[in-house]
Amino acid sequence: DWESCLRGYINLSDVLELAGRHREAVAEGADGIELARRVGLAHTLGVFLAGNIAESLLRLGDYERAAALLDEALAAGVNTASVASPILMRAELAAGRGELELGRELATRARAVLGDDAPHQYEAHLGWIVAELARLDGELDDARASVERCLEGEDTMLGRYSWPLVWLGLRIEREAQRP
Repeated sequence: DWESCLRGYINLSDVLELAGRHREAVAEGADGIELARRVGLAHTLGVFLAGNIAESLLRLGDYERAAALLDEALAAGVNTASVASPILMRAELAAGRGELELGRELATRARAVLGDDAPHQYEAHLGWIVAELARLDGELDDARASVERCLEGEDTMLGRYSWPLVWLGLRIEREAQRP
């Protein structure tokens, strides 16, 4: 059951990332991608794994490797559910690099893939990206609105997804106070 095995790699790399064990997360994710290639699931679960690996690479500061991996995954991805994570990670990287137009294009693509009723983990990440792009554009009211929208309601699932929004919201408020 290759699909279940690959989901194991997805979960393992995710848990290792959550524990701050970025290098181990990259290694396990890479093993999973290799398996996905061997068993013909590179365009679906392999693409999803690329998003997990890229998250860890970004936390390690390896932006070039993350960009190359994500660009390859986005070119190969055929399953909309699998491609959401790499789109979001590539948009985050674009925002971090000041590539605002690319970030906006990817955020729009992510919304099209996710629809209007995405799970909190995706909605929070997309909201963070939209808020960060607005902040970088100097549109603090729009940035604030994106953060607030993602922190409302009961489905604020895990701190992993909500705390970055809280941090960004604080940064936005601080910048709004500056003359």
